[in-house]
Amino acid sequence: MRSLLSSQNVATSQLLLVALPKGCISKGPGDPSSDTMHHVWSVIKWSFEAVYFNKFPEADHRGKAWPQNSWRSEMAGQPLNSDGHSGLLFAIQGDAEYLQNEFGLTLASHENMCFHCGANKSTFPYNDFRPGAAWRATMVPHAGTSPTEHLVSQITGVTGDTFKFDSLHTLEEGLTAHCLANCAFDWVLRSDWPGTHDVRLRTLFGKIFTLYTELGIESENRIRRFPMSAFCRPKFKWDSFPSLSGIKAKQCRWLVPVFLQICEEKNTRIQKIPILSTDLTA
Repeated sequence: MRSLLSSQNVATSQLLLVALPKGCISKGPGDPSSDTMHHVWSVIKWSFEAVYFNKFPEADHRGKAWPQNSWRSEMAGQPLNSDGHSGLLFAIQGDAEYLQNEFGLTLASHENMCFHCGANKSTFPYNDFRPGAAWRATMVPHAGTSPTEHLVSQITGVTGDTFKFDSLHTLEEGLTAHCLANCAFDWVLRSDWPGTHDVRLRTLFGKIFTLYTELGIESENRIRRFPMSAFCRPKFKWDSFPSLSGIKAKQCRWLVPVFLQICEEKNTRIQKIPILSTDLTA
């Protein structure tokens, strides 16, 4: 967990709650109470409830009273924070796989793949982005409700709007990866750069390497190679939407200023080409 109010970097402002190897996690069929993570979440839920109400728990996470004369029993019901501050679980972030597998949310592998609306793969197409798309009229109001029966939904303040897709997958490995791949695709396969596709690809990588140096981008944030397979399927170049593959999120992030420079360079060169005629019908 990490505070949204902290100005510190992630490494110093986050708190590790639990870390379990997947091979050590038991998932019983049909009975969630036999799942390892069910018991883990029962403790996390109990702890977040205490933070929300700003008071020491009056019983343990199983509802069992504290031993008499223990420091726990003496502190029970007392404020956790003397200034009256409390904590709210503002966002639960993860990629689609985690949100689906851990919390049981309906996502990509379902016919109805959105817990925010009625979008699906047939009657309410999820990939229809027009203003009048059918799914837009099916938005689900999450106020006071949760789309899952997972224990986390029992934490005060948690609703369907609490579940968020993490920025790494929606930005760096999402929109950013698509934009950068489309630029690379156009420069290598459809531009007026001289030479074959392979020659243009080497030209592009040369420009990237040069701009890394000029922009002072650290070596750990640089790509080491840029094959055709990084942005398209080499044997079926025109058959799928371009997206970066095999490139880390932080490398995508630092390719943005590099590609921007290449775009500006290309745009400037195009603007300098003299316009011989403004007659569009000629």
